[in-house]
Amino acid sequence: MHQEYSTTTEESSGGEAFSSCNDLDDEQNFLMQYLYQQEADAAAEEEHLEEAARGRAATIRFRPSSVESDVEKTPSACEFFTNELDFSHKFVDKVLKSAKRFYERKSKKRLEKGPAKPQVADIAWPTIGEFDERAGHDKILEYIAETMLTKETWATDVRLRSIASDCLSEFYSYEARFSISTPCYPIPQATASVFFEFEVCRAKPPDCTVDVAFRLEDFRLAMAPGKDLISDALLFRVIDMKLAVFKKFRF
Repeated sequence: MHQEYSTTTEESSGGEAFSSCNDLDDEQNFLMQYLYQQEADAAAEEEHLEEAARGRAATIRFRPSSVESDVEKTPSACEFFTNELDFSHKFVDKVLKSAKRFYERKSKKRLEKGPAKPQVADIAWPTIGEFDERAGHDKILEYIAETMLTKETWATDVRLRSIASDCLSEFYSYEARFSISTPCYPIPQATASVFFEFEVCRAKPPDCTVDVAFRLEDFRLAMAPGKDLISDALLFRVIDMKLAVFKKFRF
C-alpha cells in the first residue's frame, strides 16, 4: 500500500474581532448550563413518577441542579463546547423528553421506547493538546482500517491539503484517496476521495477531543465519525460517476 504525506499551508486573513468570538462563547455556555439544569430537574421529576407508580408516597422534593448535585453528574469542561449539530440534537432531545413526561402525566399512560439506533464504530480521536499534522494523518489511516465497511482491497493515500485559522480555531484539511486495481485494469481508471476536516479550537481545554467531520468527493453532505461510515457503496458511487463522465470524452 502506497502512502504519501505532504504538507501545504494556507494563511488566513484573521480579520474577525475577538469580542464577537467571546460573545458567541458566552451565549453557548449559557445555553449548555440551561440544558444541564433542565436535565437534572427532569431526572428528579422522572424519579418522582416512578416512585408514585410503585405505590410509594410521592413526597420527593424537586431540587435544582445547582443544589446538592451529584459529583458524577457534573459536566466536564469539554461538554460546554459543542458544535451546532450536537447542540441541536441535545436541545431536541430535551424537548421530546419534556413532551413525553407531560403526556404521561395527563393520560396516565406510559410511552414505550422505539428500537435503539445501532451503534456505529469509531476510534479515539486525539485531544487538542496531542493534535498535530502527523497525528491527523495517522488517525485517518487508523479510522479507515478499523471502521470501514468494505469487501474490496482498496489502496489508500492520505495527504494534508491545507491549514487555515480564524480567531478561535485552526482547521486542518486532509484528503484520503481510494483506488482499486483489477486484472483487466491494473492501473485504476478513477479514484474516489474522502475529505477529512479537523477543527482545533484554542478556546477549549487541551484535554478536549478535536472536532472531526468528513465528506465524499463532490458531495455536500458532511458526515461525522461515530455516526456515519465509509463503505464500498459510497466509494463506488463516486468512481461510477467519474467513469460515466469519462466515457463522454473522445480523443
